Amino acid sequence: MPLVSVITCTYNGAHLIGETIKRVLSQTLTDFEYIIVDDGSTDDTAEVVAAFKDSRISYFYLPNTNGHLSKLRNFGMRKSTGKYIALVDSDDIWGSQKLAVQIEEMEKNPTVGFSFTDIVIFRGTEILKESLYQKSGTFTGSIFDGFAQNKFVICATTLVFQRQCLDIVGYEDEKLKSGDFDFTLALATHFQAFAVYSPLVRVRRHDQNFTRRLPIEKAHGVVTSYQKLFARGRISEKRLSATLGKLCYSFAVEFVKQGDHQIAIEFLKKSIQYNFLNWKIYPRLIMAMLRLRY
Repeated sequence: MPLVSVITCTYNGAHLIGETIKRVLSQTLTDFEYIIVDDGSTDDTAEVVAAFKDSRISYFYLPNTNGHLSKLRNFGMRKSTGKYIALVDSDDIWGSQKLAVQIEEMEKNPTVGFSFTDIVIFRGTEILKESLYQKSGTFTGSIFDGFAQNKFVICATTLVFQRQCLDIVGYEDEKLKSGDFDFTLALATHFQAFAVYSPLVRVRRHDQNFTRRLPIEKAHGVVTSYQKLFARGRISEKRLSATLGKLCYSFAVEFVKQGDHQIAIEFLKKSIQYNFLNWKIYPRLIMAMLRLRY
């Protein structure tokens, strides 16, 4: 049984996945299996993967999920056998020490259920963002409070977690098309984290993923995740209202910018439901309704 199972989900990423695979295979920690789940690619992804003659790679062609990342990741997790599970997107680049740094600490400290790292965001040769956290060093402990207040961001392509965590939190919620936020929030609810404030992963922006549009399903998914947290008694009604009042308002502002006035109205009404004292909501709601009508 390998120590780590690495999972990549992809669709028509033949032009980028080769570099991702190279960086995974060049890890200084070598005891891993590499599971690649293909969401029905119609390009040369299968040929690119097959060109890597490495017995650690297992390739699965899983068409017709229509980009349902939660289903793809869950398929990979169920196929995996490692003590730890690591995720990496098919267009991102790991540093060679990435797995070693995280697994070394997790092996020493079994109370740590999951680990994540900082990232660099780039597009071509341009650095768009040098760090998410603007910190150095590491941190071990609970991040639940910050995460539950939407004050903490974790990039799923940096995530490593113990397989046994699945016994507590289950797999990604397949009612959500992209359940990584929901899944990470569940991990933070139950387990300590090991945070590495060094950018051990380079996250790529490109024509297929470089969009400033907020997906409607993502916004709905985040709201659902917090509602589930409240239903389980993990956060108070006061915390839920404060968090979702702010989130729904910020989502609505983004939808207005995108011209999605009907969706903006929906989230402004949700924001009123959670925080009716926020006076900024009402003029925005009136303007969105007028723009939709005229």
